[in-house]
Amino acid sequence: QQQQQQQQAATAAAAAAEVAEALRNATTNLQDQLQAVHSVQRDFSEALSSVRQDVGRYSDKIHRVEDEMHRVDSDVHRVAGDVMKIQNTSASLPTPSALALDAAREAAAKLAQD
Repeated sequence: QQQQQQQQAATAAAAAAEVAEALRNATTNLQDQLQAVHSVQRDFSEALSSVRQDVGRYSDKIHRVEDEMHRVDSDVHRVAGDVMKIQNTSASLPTPSALALDAAREAAAKLAQD
């Protein structure tokens, strides 16, 4: 009976040693996996930070381009208004050939008077 109890105790001790070894191995594997996860997480965090910086730079560039487009659009409208004014003013002005004809008539009238 005592021998049987000793055998059971030895078997239990061996089983406990196996379980302890298995737990140590599992713990080591989990620690390795956790380190790998931390490494991936760090790499991902760095990549995400880089992407955010790029997005910020591109956003700034887009805003600058949009501002420039608004300025150009404003300039185009102002120039279009100036062109309309010039066209309206020039419509009421005599043409160069009419001016030349008037000058020729005045000169002929002066010659006729003399």
